[in-house]
Amino acid sequence: MSSEAIKIFDRRTCQPVEAVLHTQLDGSRLIDVEAMWGPERLRGIRSRLAHGAGEPPEHWHWNWARKATMAQLLAYRAFGVEAEGLMQGLMMVCLSGKQARLDPDRGKPLVYVEFIEVAPWNAREFVAHPAYGGVGVRLMQAAVRLSLDEGFAGRVGLHSLDQAKRFYSETCLMQALGREPGYYNLEYFELTAAGATELLERSR
Repeated sequence: MSSEAIKIFDRRTCQPVEAVLHTQLDGSRLIDVEAMWGPERLRGIRSRLAHGAGEPPEHWHWNWARKATMAQLLAYRAFGVEAEGLMQGLMMVCLSGKQARLDPDRGKPLVYVEFIEVAPWNAREFVAHPAYGGVGVRLMQAAVRLSLDEGFAGRVGLHSLDQAKRFYSETCLMQALGREPGYYNLEYFELTAAGATELLERSR
């Protein structure tokens, strides 16, 4: 398992803290994370219901244990951000079969983000006061660096849940290309090579 030192933001102390970016998690690690995250998601849903918050988050049913077999395939790579001995965020990307849709790189390969999620205690959809910030950005920056390493010039694409569209457009500088009825009616977002350069310069 490859890893590197990064920083994320502790919202409780309003200070940056040391974290570890894991760049090649195996399936067993994803299962271990899900064993911890699953009960936390349910706890967050129970709290929402108790406070009359309405519909649960769109990804409340996600299960990284079910995605563990993907991490063993050559075309896929699983990333994680760890701090205080706990996984604070996960991302699964695909390196094959996806092409850019935006000019001037239309038709060229890109890194496609299949799934990305921060730990339930870092998500406003589950808790009123998230513990850490900047985790999602660090994961997206990792996708950009992987794209550069693969010779894809930093290009990244994904389909977004409605609750995350603002994050991708404003924080990650991605361009929205419209909903796709053939893909759960989710909106497709893409990061160009130029946008990738700017995203890598963001501290958090």
